[in-house]
Amino acid sequence: MHSCPGGPLARLETRVSIERLLDRTTNIGISEEHHGPPDARRYAYMPTYILRGLTRLHLELTPAEAAS
Repeated sequence: MHSCPGGPLARLETRVSIERLLDRTTNIGISEEHHGPPDARRYAYMPTYILRGLTRLHLELTPAEAAS
């Protein structure tokens, strides 16, 4: 069995990065320009039978107001 000694550090760095991103945004939404309106979204998936992964996901972020 393989164990990566850097795995816990990578997970911690990912968690910190996502928390910092969420702290700095008030809204995260899917781009209507790239994926269409909410009732007719269009996505492209990787051509595989094992994992259904998106080839691209365009998001729109609304920055949080800067603290005075």
